[in-house]
This record gives sequence, C-alpha cells and structure tokens, in this order.
Amino acid sequence: PRSPRVAPAVSGLEPVPRIEVAYPGEDSSIPHIPGVTDPRMTLARLGIASLNVASGIDNISGYSGLVPRRWHNLYWALGDGRWRAYRRYAVTHVVVPPLPEYEREFALDVTRGGTPVARDRKLRAMIWAVPHRPWAFFAESARSYPTPYDVHDRLLAAIAVDDPTVFVETTGPVTTSRGVIRELERGTERLRIDAWAAEDALLVVNDAYFK
Repeated sequence: PRSPRVAPAVSGLEPVPRIEVAYPGEDSSIPHIPGVTDPRMTLARLGIASLNVASGIDNISGYSGLVPRRWHNLYWALGDGRWRAYRRYAVTHVVVPPLPEYEREFALDVTRGGTPVARDRKLRAMIWAVPHRPWAFFAESARSYPTPYDVHDRLLAAIAVDDPTVFVETTGPVTTSRGVIRELERGTERLRIDAWAAEDALLVVNDAYFK
C-alpha cells in the first residue's frame, strides 16, 4: 500500500504551496520508517525532489541534469544564506526531519519566525509555515538594469538586508503601481492568475527562479 506523505499536509494551507526540506542529503541520515526498506519511500514522504512528484507539492530544489544556469548561479551565490533567501521565492513551508544535535542551530535558523503546522509521527518530521513573499504580487518598487550581472549583484545585496525591491533585466524604465490579485491557480501544466491594476504595473510571478 502507498505510504502517506508529509508534503500533502500543506496542500490546504496555501493556494500555491512551495516547500523546502531542511535535510543534509546523506543516505546514512535518512530517518527510518518501521517496515519500509526502500529509502526512496522515506524521501518521497519528506517531499525531497524529485521524489516529491507523487505528492503534487512544489519543492523549490530541483533534481535534473538540465539545471537552468540562473538557478545554478543564484544557488551557489546565496551560500549558507540560501535557506532564508528562499522565502523571497515564495517558499511557504519548511519540512524539518529529525536532525543531529550539531545541526540544531541550522534547524532554528531555517524555521525562524515560522509556525509549526503539522507533524509526521513516524518520521518525527515537522512542517513549519514560514514568512514568505507571495508567489504572485504587484511590485511596489522596482529598478531596471541592462545586464544579468548587474541584476545578480544587486539582488544578492537586497536579499542580505531584506530589501523588497524587484530587479528587472531591461534597458528601459519599469513602472509600478498597486494592484489586486483576485485568484491564483498553479498546476503541473497550468498557471492562471486573475489580477487587476488601474494603471501600468509590474506583476511578479515567483517562478523566474527556474528560468
């Protein structure tokens, strides 16, 4: 029989949930489920990419031989701060499996400001809802720069100080104004955003991370 997974526990909490798993990645540290001998079942239950596919919950981490260069560059540039920086890219929940004591500070950091919302008793894993930027929103402030290198440097600086400014790779000015997101839908092969603004505005969709 199929084992229930941790990841679906977040499906009713956000219209477009996106998780990250605070997990070191070594096979030796995979939590043990009594009666389950295949570690892939455990990883699927945690929501690890790419075994998260069956749960239908988006994990910001990818698993592919075709990693987008921008994703790769940003991942490494963020360094140890990437866990908190992921919140800028609409990570709504963090899954924290049982970690060794020496990683206690790490677990505290990735969940800081969050709220525990679910627990998997077999894995002793916790799901935390964390503060995050919406998946889709109207930018209140934006700046344009002509090259991806300019954008990259300024983005890293903004992330370091929690600056909400949106950076756009373009040679022209960027107009911002307030708007309303009426409805959101994100499926495996479908994206739909019902939004309205009275003036020219910049609608930001936090999937650019993957392009």
